[in-house]
Amino acid sequence: MSLLVALLQSFLLMIWPTMAAPSKVSSMAKPGCNETCGNITVLHPFGLDQPNCYRDEHYSLTCNYTFNPPKLFLGSLEVLEISSLGHLRINNYMSFDCYKSSGKNSKSFSYWVDLMNWPYTFSATHNRFTAIGCDTQAYIIGSSGRNFTSGCSMLCSDLGSVVNGSCSGIGCCQTSIPRGFKRFDLQLYSYYNHIYVRSFSNCSYAFLVDSNWYNFSVSDLPGYDFYDKYKGRIPMVLDWAIENHWCPNASTTDSKYACGNNSECFDSPNGLGYLCNCSKGYQGNPYLEDGCQDINECEDPNNNPCEGICTNTPGGYTCSCPHGKKGDGRKDGTGCSVTQFPVLQVTLEYRPDQTELMHRWSVVGGGSNFGPLAGIEVGLRLDQIGLAQGYTV
Repeated sequence: MSLLVALLQSFLLMIWPTMAAPSKVSSMAKPGCNETCGNITVLHPFGLDQPNCYRDEHYSLTCNYTFNPPKLFLGSLEVLEISSLGHLRINNYMSFDCYKSSGKNSKSFSYWVDLMNWPYTFSATHNRFTAIGCDTQAYIIGSSGRNFTSGCSMLCSDLGSVVNGSCSGIGCCQTSIPRGFKRFDLQLYSYYNHIYVRSFSNCSYAFLVDSNWYNFSVSDLPGYDFYDKYKGRIPMVLDWAIENHWCPNASTTDSKYACGNNSECFDSPNGLGYLCNCSKGYQGNPYLEDGCQDINECEDPNNNPCEGICTNTPGGYTCSCPHGKKGDGRKDGTGCSVTQFPVLQVTLEYRPDQTELMHRWSVVGGGSNFGPLAGIEVGLRLDQIGLAQGYTV
């Protein structure tokens, strides 16, 4: 009975961590502030409505409820996603230049964006300048922070040389951009007003786009289909940061230091300023005072790091083994294995010539728990234990 109780106790100790209360789910917005607009989460330092909901006017967003679902805006730029690691995905316009069969321009639109005096730049790691067309000269001109001009020229006589998924310069071209500029202009020109390619490419397009989003297709060339398919809008990524302050002095130089408890400051890779991240073992919004909450590594049986007993601690956890098992208790370590106690093995040997049943004792498995029993050999006479010849054991 005592063995059954011990086994039951060990089992309860092993499953106890999975019965722990779930971790507190922290809000991404300040208390009393709206956290969502449509299906987009608004995380502080960004905010909606009241001034106390965002860091300052540069992080003030607007939720337009005339759309269904509502849309989120930064000024006139539609916001698609906000990342605490310094990225803001927006819906951007495209420039286009289209021609009639006579060679006269039918539709055109040139586009520019200016982020001067705002804590944003155009992400060099996430965006690519892209142009499509078969009679096309496309340029991006950057300024305000870093001046540059980049672009490409394309001529193709038919669609036979154009390849789906390829932006190497025939029908589609892409170039990287430098980091740190705050304004760009897009310019489009044609060599021959698309007269020779109008049947399969009567328009040219240019845009700065999230490189993970756009994959060129030959079907993007003819007519106005490309513009109509996306309604003239494509996603682009902005980098953001707490501008003009840098780690490790930001906590003293910034009177509104943005990093909350259990978080760490790190310099933005775009050179704008600093960002915050929850410390190891914590999750949530590092820009709120208590936004980083402890991760209970033990509560999820699928991600529990322990094979044995998991004990959650602030910012971490410990693993151990239940009674009767040994090891470090970790799935990526030695785990837990049954303790190998020495086993007493008994061998009975009948010797007809001595009418004696030899009862041999030996210790299997080693160990010192049996002390002087190890290696002992005991002989008993047959008539002393009452066994007849032909016995079975």
